Amino acid sequence: MLNDILVKTEAGQQEIQDRKLRLTPRQRTLLVTVDGKQTGTRLLETLAPAGVTEDMLMSLIEQGLVVPGGGVDGGGSPATVATTLAASPTAGHVAVAEPATDSQRLQALYGVFDVTIRAFGMRGFMLQLQLEKAASIDDYRSLAGNVLSVLDKSKGERAVSDFMSQVKPLLGTL
Repeated sequence: MLNDILVKTEAGQQEIQDRKLRLTPRQRTLLVTVDGKQTGTRLLETLAPAGVTEDMLMSLIEQGLVVPGGGVDGGGSPATVATTLAASPTAGHVAVAEPATDSQRLQALYGVFDVTIRAFGMRGFMLQLQLEKAASIDDYRSLAGNVLSVLDKSKGERAVSDFMSQVKPLLGTL
């Protein structure tokens, strides 16, 4: 299980926004860090200096907030996201299939924004926090303005154009 790539479930994404389960700060840090790209082992290695343990990871899995290996398929599950999003190895571009439901649309937006914001490094920290709170299309529209501003300053017109071509079909008008 620790060698599997871990992804947040819909319940995990909801917990980041709602904070209903009252996770410890370390558990919450771990939950926020799960990005669908790293194995459990890698996450634990990265967060060990912060005091995150394997027991904390297992607790998140038991609570259904995180699943190994892409999860189980079903409307809007991590496996659906995995089929909706395919990261391109070049330029951080994310190809997005046409989402069938609002939930899939939000998850596709999350994927595009996540890849883009992570490319900013530490400059994107505040944007990443805003992304984790985004729960509606309007939230993503608002965040898009901030992301476009940073993209324009740091990466140039080409990056702005690429980002716009990915999010415009999902957001509609900006």
